[in-house]
Amino acid sequence: DAVDTASIWKTKHALGIEHDEAKLDWDESLAGINELRRKLASRARGHVLESAAGTGRQVGMYDGQKVQSLTLVDQSSAMLDFARDKWTKRKIQIATRFLLGDLGRDEVGEHLKPPGEDKFDTVVQTMGLCSTPEPVTMLKNLGKVVAPDGQILLLEHGRGKWRWLNRLLDHTALDHAKEHGCWWNRDIEDIVKKSGLEIEEFETHNFGTLFWIVLK
Repeated sequence: DAVDTASIWKTKHALGIEHDEAKLDWDESLAGINELRRKLASRARGHVLESAAGTGRQVGMYDGQKVQSLTLVDQSSAMLDFARDKWTKRKIQIATRFLLGDLGRDEVGEHLKPPGEDKFDTVVQTMGLCSTPEPVTMLKNLGKVVAPDGQILLLEHGRGKWRWLNRLLDHTALDHAKEHGCWWNRDIEDIVKKSGLEIEEFETHNFGTLFWIVLK
């Protein structure tokens, strides 16, 4: 994990991000990931924090009747700008903030409070544990900003059920991280257990490499 994935994404050109976004949308549609994103976003309510928001893949998926406010945080200014532009073009009618930061690296600050409240009702994160230097710290920090009766909704990817598949992920992990800023061979279940958060739901998809997790 020595590669600084944050630096990789910060140096991405806007055109490169747009190309990656189009390819990712096609790949995720085929793999059923977009449908899981919609399912996850549909459960968001109240004041919502989306951590590791990236290019705003959930844009248009949140229910404006359930979501009171939305705060999007990401470690890459280029990706956050892309998300903001996408949000503006689609004229989403939800009060939204865009903040630069990485909850796996930074201290939880005063700015990570919803408007007029102390805690978020819902925290959403999709494919965030693979791209932060400290995934356990990230989950612990998410736990600090969510209300006691709130939920942390995760869609993550990592090591799967099959040894041959994990060997392939391990073999290609460094090159993949250099290209995409993503460590796709992390042990997601172990990271979740080390966070100390309470597991309410835990499902796996796509040969066990895709994780649907609800925490509190």
